[in-house]
Amino acid sequence: LEILKDHITQVAGHYQGKIYAWDVVNEPIDDSGALRESFWQQIIGSEYLEKAFIWANEADPQAKLILNDYGVEEVNVKSTALYNLVKDLLAKKVPVHGVGLQFHLNLDTPPDFASVFANVKRFVELGIEVHFTEIDVRIQGEPTDKTLFAQADVYKKLMEIALNFPACKVYTMWGFTDAHSWIPQFSQGYGAALIFDQNYNPKPAYYILQETLQKGPVELNYPTDTGTSTGGRHIVPPYRAMRAPKIPTIDGKIEPGEWDAGVLYPFAYNQLNPTDQCPPMDVNDLYGTWKILYDKNIIYGLVQRIDDVTVTTH
Repeated sequence: LEILKDHITQVAGHYQGKIYAWDVVNEPIDDSGALRESFWQQIIGSEYLEKAFIWANEADPQAKLILNDYGVEEVNVKSTALYNLVKDLLAKKVPVHGVGLQFHLNLDTPPDFASVFANVKRFVELGIEVHFTEIDVRIQGEPTDKTLFAQADVYKKLMEIALNFPACKVYTMWGFTDAHSWIPQFSQGYGAALIFDQNYNPKPAYYILQETLQKGPVELNYPTDTGTSTGGRHIVPPYRAMRAPKIPTIDGKIEPGEWDAGVLYPFAYNQLNPTDQCPPMDVNDLYGTWKILYDKNIIYGLVQRIDDVTVTTH
């Protein structure tokens, strides 16, 4: 405790009045939602969290004091653990002024933005600030126009969510140029995660962020009733399905009326894998339809191929 207090007092006290916000406690929760077995947790116990914020507040009373973590951007087990931790600390009058959501993202699996919106909303409703602290959106392989514009869309949607909440005060990227980024070293095969390229040239994300900021807040139609706990479930974007009036028989035959109630979707790539498996840019006319029905907890699907092209490399 003496070491912890001395460190916080010396560092925060040295810069007193000069720092907008301190990341007081960083990544205290493990992926299961339990408190991480850090050095401080092992030696002191969970009391270290309370003491750290109290001493930081004493050392730099004007600064915002933030609890920062990764993997807590959507409503999930870990973010709910963070929510409950912050709620408990606030109930004890511990000076926690906000949470930091890191947003180290993979373009192959972009976030569920409706879930991000709901997550930010519940933290804001605790009366604290929300900071987007370490944003980067990594791209697999060499970036193309397609992936760069898709990356820009992720940056834009996050900014639109931030602008919808006056208590969302910070939108910070984990670096500014791909010439100096942690991604290639720590995520092999990935790169180009920031808004300036290797040569310090602005990328589409730079310009779209500029436009989004100039436009200001826009109405977002994300649902706000997604709840505050998923019970360990993985959240995926919703899709429509109709209850089957008659349960179809999966036998390779389409009986009259068997699939009439199904909701019809066009498809041009695999939308159900953890990553979108897009066909190569030089292959055209891959198309077909799929229909889905449900009965209780079972989903029935009918896929009809219209093309005669098979791609095995993507």
